[in-house]
Amino acid sequence: MGACGAACPPPVRLAPYGVSRAPPEPRPATKRSQAGQGTSRKACSPELYRDVAGGYGRSALAESSGATLSLRLVAPFVRAIAARRIDPGSLLTGVGISADQFGDPDNRISHETAMVLLARTVEVTGDDALGIHAAEHIRPGDFDALEHVARASRTLRSALDAVSRYVRLLHDATTFVHSVSGERESWTLHVEPAAHRASVEFAVATLVVAGRLITGRDDAPEEVLFSHSAPPDVSEYARVLRCKITWGAPRTALVFDRALLDRTFSQANPALSATLEQHAERLLAELPKGRTYATRVREHLVAALQAGDPTLGNVVSRLKTSDRTLRRRLQEEGVTFSDLLSDVRRELALRYLEDPRLSVDEIAFLLGFANGSAFRRAFRRWTGVAPSEHRGLSPQNASRAVK
Repeated sequence: MGACGAACPPPVRLAPYGVSRAPPEPRPATKRSQAGQGTSRKACSPELYRDVAGGYGRSALAESSGATLSLRLVAPFVRAIAARRIDPGSLLTGVGISADQFGDPDNRISHETAMVLLARTVEVTGDDALGIHAAEHIRPGDFDALEHVARASRTLRSALDAVSRYVRLLHDATTFVHSVSGERESWTLHVEPAAHRASVEFAVATLVVAGRLITGRDDAPEEVLFSHSAPPDVSEYARVLRCKITWGAPRTALVFDRALLDRTFSQANPALSATLEQHAERLLAELPKGRTYATRVREHLVAALQAGDPTLGNVVSRLKTSDRTLRRRLQEEGVTFSDLLSDVRRELALRYLEDPRLSVDEIAFLLGFANGSAFRRAFRRWTGVAPSEHRGLSPQNASRAVK
């Protein structure tokens, strides 16, 4: 499949997203697609998911996680590919989604299905920056309750906090963790299970673009960090994000100056905000409870590690439960808290070791070990080799070592 010529029929209309039958001229392709490179990847292959952010580097096709995604998040992608004169409906073949499902924007699909569809879309369009371009196609009302709460918020900080609280309404595999360091505050993105890089980039760019739509100002973060590597052409990222971009960072995050976060929204409405938050809470309570309790604990363990306190007490506090309840529910699923902490540390360690800027002692600190020696012992127990040896292995040997 590829882009149509002038004689192509108009793209199908996937209601209610307003895909025009006379789409705007397509954006010029990135240097990668102009050069005809990168077209040998096999659509939907597990290899497409190994360059991930926030998901510990596992293949998104490995298993069904129970996580789901609202079709509201698909709308901007539909518009973006229609703008390239590609029939959005043609991408649904063999994925397990019918065009009829798009009649209700509140329908949900599995996380894994969404990632397969996204991989196919990137392959067909040849657009490495598809996530960034899709964010430019968001429209008022796309994100329903979450968006309404954000718009009624008092400041950008409170709007971002609202996104953190209610992002599950759109994608229950996603969490944002807020942290403060001096005059800078950041929101770190975690996705579990792993997400295609275009999905991660869309989430980050959407916060930037939506912030401009809400405030009417041409604001930008101080910095954006991506934990995955840079594409061959980064010009579109610079054009849309308009800030410093760091690639191959230990985390994916947006970093803001405190002064920008403190600016009051002109349309702030505290009374309306309280009412909208009550509605959002009801919608959260109505979401399917398909995700396992262990998955939720893992997500909070990642956040706790980021905060430097990966203890049972911290996670219990984040989940608003008790020690006894947490242990009981994990036991029902056949795992323990220490098992999950060890798994999370192991998977993050493997990801951090791919970053040559991080020393072994720095990784030990990031993972909450008392010292580098304790981390080295744990890593050898997990993989059979020392961290420094793992860094020296070929990708094939490293894969065999961690199995």
